[in-house]
Amino acid sequence: MWLHPLSAESVEENLKDAGCPDAFIQSFLAHYSTSTPSQQIQWLHGQQQKLLEQLHDSQKHLDRLDYLCYQIRKHAEVKDS
Repeated sequence: MWLHPLSAESVEENLKDAGCPDAFIQSFLAHYSTSTPSQQIQWLHGQQQKLLEQLHDSQKHLDRLDYLCYQIRKHAEVKDS
């Protein structure tokens, strides 16, 4: 039998600190005591993938804003010349 080194309270706090949605946290905790470490890691990896997708989307938004700033500066320099 797998013995969990972390209390459910500790896991819950960590998941909250990681920004996991409440639905994910509740689902994870509901299966925490009956799942294997391998299953737990799979669920956490899925959540990591979602966060990584959000990060990439945010990076695309930043890149677009940077490009807009570049274009505005470029046109301003032409007018000032």
